[in-house]
Amino acid sequence: MNRNETIRTLWATAEVLEVIHARLQDRRRYGASPQLDAELARLKQRFVAVGGTIVPEHLRDLDNVVRLVTEIEAGRAVDVPSAIASLHRQQEAERDAEHERRMQRIAADGQHQANLMMHSSMLAEGRRTRRVLRAPWRKH
Repeated sequence: MNRNETIRTLWATAEVLEVIHARLQDRRRYGASPQLDAELARLKQRFVAVGGTIVPEHLRDLDNVVRLVTEIEAGRAVDVPSAIASLHRQQEAERDAEHERRMQRIAADGQHQANLMMHSSMLAEGRRTRRVLRAPWRKH
């Protein structure tokens, strides 16, 4: 399957998933009916026929299918496995960036605490010096 066919298949799969999601919401809202159950069964068969086999089980929801197809459309991947790998790399990069931001925040907080302690010790030293200058005969 070439790139364009993969994109077309994934968009068709996303459309079927969107309709399935809407019908499941209708079923939750209005209750089960034989007509709705028959339509859901037909949609599930259509999903498998359209492209349900090229998308792994753990990624078979609308958001993930759209993310996969946008990866392929953007040119970062040529097929579904490479799109999954690209998404994993992006997630790793996001996690690494978040970790780096946390570490920088911790370092900045530590530096801030050190600055506060130094400032407070300088203030305390200044108070001691002023006391001695005001009353040098007292023992401080």
